[in-house]
Amino acid sequence: MLPLYGVCVEKYLIEKLLGKQKEYEFTLNLIEAIRSLGINLIADGVDDIQFYQCIIQVGFQYASGMYYGKVLNTSDLLEDNSKVNLLYE
Repeated sequence: MLPLYGVCVEKYLIEKLLGKQKEYEFTLNLIEAIRSLGINLIADGVDDIQFYQCIIQVGFQYASGMYYGKVLNTSDLLEDNSKVNLLYE
């Protein structure tokens, strides 16, 4: 069995946290189940401050998206790893 560091949660699913109560409860329960297993949560598609505040409130540990900057190719990232953003530094 391979070690599992984290689960990337797509923007579509996280957007449910901003939606109707029933969708919010389902999505929050799913996220809490993942966290209860000790697995890190990675939010994908964080493009604005509202989305960022939502994932912080829910307890995501990591995020990616245009809110942090433009998409980089691998060689640029390897040359300058200061472009890597974590939620809690």
